Amino acid sequence: MRVQRLPQAQTPDELTARLEDWIKTWNDQARPFRCTGATPHSSVGRRRAGDQSEVRSGDWRDPDAGAVNFGEYALRWVEERGLAATTDELYRRLLRLHILPTSGGVDLDKITPPGIRTWRTERLKVTKAPTTVAKSYRLLKAIMETAVDDELIRRNPCRIKGAGKESAEERPTATVAQVDALADAMAAPAADGPHRRVRSLSARGTGSHATV
Repeated sequence: MRVQRLPQAQTPDELTARLEDWIKTWNDQARPFRCTGATPHSSVGRRRAGDQSEVRSGDWRDPDAGAVNFGEYALRWVEERGLAATTDELYRRLLRLHILPTSGGVDLDKITPPGIRTWRTERLKVTKAPTTVAKSYRLLKAIMETAVDDELIRRNPCRIKGAGKESAEERPTATVAQVDALADAMAAPAADGPHRRVRSLSARGTGSHATV
């Protein structure tokens, strides 16, 4: 608050009147800081001034809005989706096995990007199942995105690029010896034995999977 210089006065009465006006102006400007003992330049005062600015701009959020238990919120999130039975079972299993053991007792606003990275790294090491971890990450990200929409948190803490993508594992290909053994077994005295052997050898040459 800028300190105002008291104007010059000609008479005692005029001086008193101007002094009273100045005191009233100072009290009006300082009133928002009196209840907590804060001053305009203290950290509390600056925070309160920032809150007032956000209220005027429509950006203010209740600082306690995110004090919601994640486990309860996540289970309610699943219930409200109206999912097919198989999807509902999948989401509940992912929560039970991979997400809630770490975050079930934590409030939404306590889940942070570093915490998400640590959780994902631990899941990959323990499960050796990147596809399952990717599914779990996508579910967690969707739940937290709803929390953003509900104005419980400001930003989604799930910000790992590509963490939700599933990479299909390469299917094993039969070796030359395995294909030869399979072709010999299929060349038993059956009516179409030779034709089966031709198909098997053809599969070996093209790199496709041999079929019986």
